[in-house]
Amino acid sequence: MAGSAAAMDIIENSTLSGLTIRKTILRNCVLRHVKSHASTISNSLYQCTVHTSTISEECSLEKCNVLNSTISGCTAVDSDIHESTFTKVKMNRCNITTSPLALRRFPPEIRAMILAYCTLWKCWKPKTPDMILALRGDQQLYQEALRAFYKQNWFRLESGTLSEIELMSTKAIENLSKIYILAWKSQRLQPGILPLIFDHCESIKHVRLRPYDAEEPLEWIKNCLNKFSTVETLIVAINPAHYRSPNPTSRQLALVSAVMDLEQDLGVHPHLFSVSTVFDLWEFVAPKENTLKWKEG
Repeated sequence: MAGSAAAMDIIENSTLSGLTIRKTILRNCVLRHVKSHASTISNSLYQCTVHTSTISEECSLEKCNVLNSTISGCTAVDSDIHESTFTKVKMNRCNITTSPLALRRFPPEIRAMILAYCTLWKCWKPKTPDMILALRGDQQLYQEALRAFYKQNWFRLESGTLSEIELMSTKAIENLSKIYILAWKSQRLQPGILPLIFDHCESIKHVRLRPYDAEEPLEWIKNCLNKFSTVETLIVAINPAHYRSPNPTSRQLALVSAVMDLEQDLGVHPHLFSVSTVFDLWEFVAPKENTLKWKEG
């Protein structure tokens, strides 16, 4: 024990705020908004994250998140205690998870990377990721997985998915980051008209558009940028066949003219994102730390 204590820093009779502490013995200290790893703590903690530590000696915890730790002789209020052992602890309004869920043993940054990898999906073949289904019994990890899911995946807006999107919860819509508007089908969406539920969406950063004809891109893009003030990237599919002309050269000139018009309206230089047998995908990216805006007139 003496050798173990000698390898750790010791802080006594202090108030600590907004710090990250590792391998430290804290006695008679008050901690606020502190992250602690592999430490021994006594006395008062408020809104702290404690990982792989020992909490003892009549310590009080309020609104803390404790993971993989040992708690003894303490009082805990409004705190989350996960994968921890505890004895003689008085608890009030606490959430306790004692199942051996290995995912919790990773630091939050590593856990976020794992959840991001495990919640990918293909928007043209939607299926709820297995990770989300598996975490439904653990509300904290379930919500973390949902946030990763909504943040990184494309969500299709087309005639066939319109009813499903309108049934999404406000919380889900608020977390959406990418939407893919497909208006090219015969039962297409009304040009430029977004579902009312998107009024709650304030985090859309990436928009992809596949319009029905040559007239639709301007209306869709203008309405999207007016609706979503956070868009950083826009990818537009332009079909040369939309520009009807018996002369291929005239068709190509019309396509280039359409792209140049968008460049003028958006005020950013376009990049040819990819080319297929049907569509050319043009990408418009806002300058760093800025968003795309529609330039009137």
